[in-house]
Amino acid sequence: MVNKLKHVNDSNFYEKIASLIVESFLTFIAIFSDIPVWLKNIIGVFIVFYFIYTIIRLKKIYDTHTKNIFYKSNEIKEYMKNWVNNDGHTLIISRDLSWVSLNDDTYNILLGKAKKHELSIILKKNSQCACELKNSGAEIYDYSEIDFTPENRFTFIHYGRSNPRLAIGYQDGDARIIKEFDKSGAIEYSLAEDLCTLLKKVSKK
Repeated sequence: MVNKLKHVNDSNFYEKIASLIVESFLTFIAIFSDIPVWLKNIIGVFIVFYFIYTIIRLKKIYDTHTKNIFYKSNEIKEYMKNWVNNDGHTLIISRDLSWVSLNDDTYNILLGKAKKHELSIILKKNSQCACELKNSGAEIYDYSEIDFTPENRFTFIHYGRSNPRLAIGYQDGDARIIKEFDKSGAIEYSLAEDLCTLLKKVSKK
């Protein structure tokens, strides 16, 4: 949790923390002041409700800014397994498909897609998993002959449908961050799709 705090860039988050500190101070004053008991009760109820509201807002802001930030490879693999486990065509741009191991859960999900011809993979370095998936019906594109490797990794789901989605993974220090985008109104989606089309054209199948 502490590692993820540096990714929270919303000033409201820190304003809410300051608000909690002030509320705690006011509560302390109210308890030990000479004001009537009934007024203490009213102030106490108000502070409790506002305290709960602030905690809920803090959690919402924190979850929004720290969603899909991973520090362990097994966390990334679990995310990717869930991401590709969606119906429709899946298109993956990866260096070597290192997050898939032969016969693990993710591989079996991709194998099912390959058999239905719902899987395309664009790779810099071929792997045994990719070869097996190709033999089962997946489209494999190999761009190893060009001197280029994308810094970021892309995975499209529902590709070719009216509601495709995109996950982009990139490194930020010791954290791996994955951002999700819908096609509608997202320049990131359009740029990733253009790169995908380009890599297909320069790849060998």
